[in-house]
Amino acid sequence: MVPDGLHPDRTYRERVKVGGASPGKEANDHRVLYTYRTWRELLERSGFRVMPYEYLDEAGTFHYWEWDDQAGRVRRAKRFDPRNTRGRTVTFTSIIRDAVKA
Repeated sequence: MVPDGLHPDRTYRERVKVGGASPGKEANDHRVLYTYRTWRELLERSGFRVMPYEYLDEAGTFHYWEWDDQAGRVRRAKRFDPRNTRGRTVTFTSIIRDAVKA
């Protein structure tokens, strides 16, 4: 899971920017703001097979695939974040992918 560099909300991008802007330690260790493409390419070049779970595309459309939470639960995911109610996904989402060494 990494912050989404294509997130359409400017406040979100400001909070997760490289070096951090939010209070506390929420983003002060960010070194890169990835997009679904740049993160996939990095992982594939490193020999991983990549499966997407959540991300935003260039048009700001949210893409989502369910996964077996026994393999790993991400608290900030659409399915597990309690702030996501009534079918609405909150503005604080991340790119979530699974990567398996090929």
